[in-house]
Amino acid sequence: ARNLQERQSEIAILRATGFSRQRILWLVVREYSALLIFGTLAGGIPAVVSVLPQLLNPAGEVSLLFLLSILLVLLANGLAWILLLGWNAVRKPGIVGSLRTE
Repeated sequence: ARNLQERQSEIAILRATGFSRQRILWLVVREYSALLIFGTLAGGIPAVVSVLPQLLNPAGEVSLLFLLSILLVLLANGLAWILLLGWNAVRKPGIVGSLRTE
């Protein structure tokens, strides 16, 4: 996916065609959240598999709860940044007027 800064003209076109800021934000959040979830799964599943012997060992030093809490914090942090940057990209004043310079 491209950076939101590089997609300003796309956001401006959506605004010019009548999409509300909330609708555009929802589109951005859905797109980037899907990337976040799939990326976390792509890294989280191999991570759990790699520590599986320690998880199954009663004397192991790694707990499943700890690993899941790390993944949850990672997802929450990613979602917070997606919302913040998406909101920042959508709320820019005069974004439709910037289409004239394209």
